[in-house]
Amino acid sequence: MYTKSLVALLLAICCLQVTLGKLGCDYMGMDQIGPNEWSCLKNKGFDFAILKVWIHGKGLNTNLDTLARTAIKQGFSFVDLSISLCPMIEADKPDIVVPQLKTYLTEKGLVYRRLWIEVDDHTRGCFSPSSKVNAAFLATLIIQLHKHGIKMGIYTRKWTMLGLVGPHANRYVTGLPLWYSHCDRTPSFQDRTFYTFASWKNPSMKEYRTDQIVCGVPVNYNYIQDQNESIDIDPDTEAEQADTEANSDEEIANESNLDSYSDEELAIFESQMI
Repeated sequence: MYTKSLVALLLAICCLQVTLGKLGCDYMGMDQIGPNEWSCLKNKGFDFAILKVWIHGKGLNTNLDTLARTAIKQGFSFVDLSISLCPMIEADKPDIVVPQLKTYLTEKGLVYRRLWIEVDDHTRGCFSPSSKVNAAFLATLIIQLHKHGIKMGIYTRKWTMLGLVGPHANRYVTGLPLWYSHCDRTPSFQDRTFYTFASWKNPSMKEYRTDQIVCGVPVNYNYIQDQNESIDIDPDTEAEQADTEANSDEEIANESNLDSYSDEELAIFESQMI
């Protein structure tokens, strides 16, 4: 009897480890929302917020400063930003967008944790049919943000990233945190196959539920893991996945010859973007 109780307790602890963490809301709009809405979202269990700083076709979110400050005043622990650009739009070129973005963030004195680059073709035709062109755009954006001292990460879905960009931008995303999307309605990182791609082995954040209306606000649900939380993976499965990932990484490197790309070649890629 005691053995069964102990087993049940251990299982409960393991399950608790999976769900521990913080939940965040990704506000999908750019319009102002007031203190009451932010307070309501906080009471629903959201601890952090992700706000749009730039949306392709719309430009800079001039309400960002007020949105961020109101969220913090209502008890949110931090704010992240996201940027959605379209390689096929002239006004979305990184050398045009990033200086504007940096100026706005500096003038407003906006405090944020990280800016997430969205690699997701929400609008069909926004990205080029050429994965090399898309990779050049992404690489240029990453370089521009780095030059302007903006801390960044990548938001994407596994198959979207592989389809739009392929292996051509791997050397530029290496080391950047991953915010991946897998809408399984499960706030955990147990879905390993959905975030082990390109150079990533471990994620920083997960989008697990989308297109929800909460407190009258359109949001997506997101999850980050506590630092002391462990991800339980079967050792045999982990070893098998590690072998698969190693082979996949080798194939990608051989196919793309990433290290052979020069700055001159990158410039040629850039010239093909529009």
